[in-house]
Amino acid sequence: MRRALLSETIDPDGALPHWMSPDVARCGWDVHRLPTQEAIHLLGPGAYADLVVDVVTELRPHVLVVHPPVDFLSGSACAAIRATGTRLVGLGFDDALYASAWSDREGAGFRDLAARFDVWATTAMAGPTVDAGALPVRWALSPECVADNDPGAPAHDVVLVGRWTAERAALIAALDDAGIAVAAYGQGWPSGPVSRARMLGLWRKARCVLTPSDGRDMLKGRFLEAAFVGASQLIEACSDLPFYFREQGTAVGFRGAAECVARARGAPTPPPELGAYRWTRRWPEVMTHVPASPLDAGPGSSRTLARLFTTLGHAAEARGSLALAAACFAAWSGERPDDPAARLACARVAFTQERHANVLAALALLASDVGSPAAVDGLDAFAPAHGQGTGLGLSGALDPWLESTALQLASHLALGQPSAALELARRQPTHRLAALRELLARDDTPEHAALWSALGHGPPTTR
Repeated sequence: MRRALLSETIDPDGALPHWMSPDVARCGWDVHRLPTQEAIHLLGPGAYADLVVDVVTELRPHVLVVHPPVDFLSGSACAAIRATGTRLVGLGFDDALYASAWSDREGAGFRDLAARFDVWATTAMAGPTVDAGALPVRWALSPECVADNDPGAPAHDVVLVGRWTAERAALIAALDDAGIAVAAYGQGWPSGPVSRARMLGLWRKARCVLTPSDGRDMLKGRFLEAAFVGASQLIEACSDLPFYFREQGTAVGFRGAAECVARARGAPTPPPELGAYRWTRRWPEVMTHVPASPLDAGPGSSRTLARLFTTLGHAAEARGSLALAAACFAAWSGERPDDPAARLACARVAFTQERHANVLAALALLASDVGSPAAVDGLDAFAPAHGQGTGLGLSGALDPWLESTALQLASHLALGQPSAALELARRQPTHRLAALRELLARDDTPEHAALWSALGHGPPTTR
């Protein structure tokens, strides 16, 4: 099976999570995700580029897809990646924001992009980037990118989700003067930013979604995200729009505030036919331009990538970003399915989220003794984290499997299963009971009395 390593947001609240990987997997590829957006802030450009080279060397993907200029890869790093036999695809988007700078110094930026990648592509259908040699590739999404939802999101007539800009404020003022109320969410607006789930919920409930581009001739991916939840839109016109709405046979997009008001009073633009804008369609198209790779079967996983997900997850969990932590730990488990610590981490986040059935499911396959060294097996000793992370779990127990047992016991109690908790406690070796008492807060519930008795009666403390 051919392997693809895709630079893709791992944070469920980040930009375009799951936008490529699910559909590429449906095309029959073994897909691995490279969390560039999260890793770059943890590592910085130099260490990040070194890490990517290490991941490629271990995983041996046939294709690595990154997104310049936010690929953070130097020319030497790109050369090292390509020297392994991996084909490097640079797929840019929002090029209108950067094209002017790329054209400076006699087009030095364009020459750099053309030189560093086996295939240099862009979501722009025309313009300076395409003129410089980039392959035009229309926007595409996997449905999982917009699967999240917040049913409690309020319903509005017209909604905009995005940061405040002067251009957007002027557009909303014109609509308001015409008696068309627009609810604006995002950095700088009075309503403030919203989660991705809330954004998708707002779009699903609105009569139409306002999708401006601040006067730039560009089409952002947010247009397709809104389309994929079924939203009708007021889309600012640009030269790329006809490539998505040709089958409707009518002009779409507004130019200026007056035209936006007129379209808002009428029928907003309905979504295009979405099947044409799936990565199941686009990925094979792109691959026809990628040179064949000489790589054969590889190891199927990368220890370096697994460690990155581990580190990101522990840091996110420590600061309370549980959705991100859960996504990182799930990806860690995917890279290292036989690592019991990954299952424990998934269970720990589920416990904090009070998803107790998920805790038990995650830990069901863990043996009661997973080979802790004798020196820490059942040891009543804990190392404080001092805010560094959660690599030793919530408790900092030197024996991590104590916390595993404690999570299972507490989850059984939370689910009203004291008999299952008692059975689990009675299976524990005597030398672990004292440490387990340190991890469980005793209560006075009569149905739980047998469990506390099995653990040794003593009044436990809460850690």
